[in-house]
Amino acid sequence: MLELLLRGRVCFYINWIRFNEEYQPCDDSQPIRLCDKFNGSLVDGYTAGKGFAKSNFQRKYSNNFGYYLHLHGSPLFVGDPGKKLKRHELAVHEPNDAKHIILSDGAMKPYLIQRSKILKLYWDQLSGCIEEAQEVILFGYGGGDDHLNERLADAKATKKWVIEWSRTKHALHDSEIIEGAEVSAEQFWTKKLGQNVQVKRLDNILDFTEWYNPDDHIPF
Repeated sequence: MLELLLRGRVCFYINWIRFNEEYQPCDDSQPIRLCDKFNGSLVDGYTAGKGFAKSNFQRKYSNNFGYYLHLHGSPLFVGDPGKKLKRHELAVHEPNDAKHIILSDGAMKPYLIQRSKILKLYWDQLSGCIEEAQEVILFGYGGGDDHLNERLADAKATKKWVIEWSRTKHALHDSEIIEGAEVSAEQFWTKKLGQNVQVKRLDNILDFTEWYNPDDHIPF
């Protein structure tokens, strides 16, 4: 999962969407860019000349930009803290160089994050991003990362939107859905994320386009 954080709104997206490119909605309406009105390089702690540094997140000259935080890392990050590869460079790098990507079950992720200077800084930065956000949108997220859920649940006054597939089934305690154990999406997400949660269930989650006004999207 990739995480895109915009000032005033925090958005979590699944990793196969390219954020800074045009996306054609299923109904053949006007193409949109998920990062509409965004220009320039994503603010993810890296610069071309200096590599990764905490100072790259500092806002100066009255800038109010948001951040792009790869909370569970990327195969493009190499070294300690090192640099970010371009996509075409990835094929010639040894897998052992990829020290900053998390591929594990949810329970292990917090421990692995602490082993990476980059990911630890991203998670430290996340708290401030959630605090200043007016709303949080989770898109294509299954709710399995309790370390993320806890951060979001702490933001009791922040509105949280969950965009999910209409046929998703939920259980509060078991990973397997058994007869009689299924609960509503609202019950599940309130348990995971605490107060102030709204769920949008769609037959195709890619039909969701109301990034700036989620309440305006009617999922039928």
